[in-house]
Amino acid sequence: MKKFSRMTALLMALIMVFSLTACGSKDDGSGDGQTADKPVTIIANTSYAADNMHVQYMQKFADMVNEKTNGTVTINIEAGGALGIGSYDVLRAVKNNEVPMSEFVITGVEGDEKIMGIYGLPFLCQDYDQAQTIWELSIPYVEKVASEKWNQKILYAGPWPFTCLWSQKKVDSVADMKGLKTRAFDTNNALICEATGGTPYALPFSEVYSSLATNLIDSVLTSTQSAVDGKFWEVLEYYQPISMGLNLSAITISNDMWNRLSANQQQVMEECAQLIEDEIWDNIETVDATQAKVCTDNGITENPPSDEFKADLAAIAQDIHIDWLKEANDPDILALYNAYQEAVGGEAVDLG
Repeated sequence: MKKFSRMTALLMALIMVFSLTACGSKDDGSGDGQTADKPVTIIANTSYAADNMHVQYMQKFADMVNEKTNGTVTINIEAGGALGIGSYDVLRAVKNNEVPMSEFVITGVEGDEKIMGIYGLPFLCQDYDQAQTIWELSIPYVEKVASEKWNQKILYAGPWPFTCLWSQKKVDSVADMKGLKTRAFDTNNALICEATGGTPYALPFSEVYSSLATNLIDSVLTSTQSAVDGKFWEVLEYYQPISMGLNLSAITISNDMWNRLSANQQQVMEECAQLIEDEIWDNIETVDATQAKVCTDNGITENPPSDEFKADLAAIAQDIHIDWLKEANDPDILALYNAYQEAVGGEAVDLG
């Protein structure tokens, strides 16, 4: 009887060992949850150079994800347009699985998806708090259209410094903008140029410096970050911080790639994405001021706009807002615009 009991105990112990080993190979929530996750390598595209602020945040995101998934998710960033996919083409490229993950400037894809252009409406936002408000209000709309129409998931988005006017001549008024040949990176920029009597040029950023050096253009609408990237102090004289428009860079991943990840890997990526997004928004004012100082330290003259100049530009912009909303002819876009105006104490628009 004792012998049988000892044999039975031994068998029971062996069964328990095998059971625990089997359980340990699965993500049952009791351990670190990593042992069952299959290793995945994701190629991530960006048009910007490795030292650009948003590419540095991408790298920080990639490193964080790799660490927190115990090395099971590796994100390899192809910077500087190495994959030949421009920011304007990202939605289509990710949808068609040309690349599984990419950074893109949101307003740059307005041609494919109208709602993406709302952030760049000139003078819609007057500060970064308002900028964050329009982004947070828009998230449900953007996530829905990205998933249902473009087969992808937006992981996070963060702002660039506000768009300002960089020029060879001093610009103090709307009248001074007449005749400017300005590189404009989106439709709304171009509309401001045309409304103030200038000529917009749709040039990739890689061609901006040479176009300034050869006088093809004499001004640029862009951020302090891009001004530093482009070494504008070598080809331009003035910086007018008119805070004309907001731009956001977003990181998107195809649903096909996303669905290859385990639930644990997905959760880690979402948590890391939120941390990175929060950090970008928390730091953007400091980044803007730091980059502006780099420019002025290198010889560019800062020329703050007068209240009259800003009011005149805002009046021009209001007409552009109305025309843009009419062209969009989309109740979701109008609802988003009016929800934002209500949140910041602005005036709602009734298109009749």
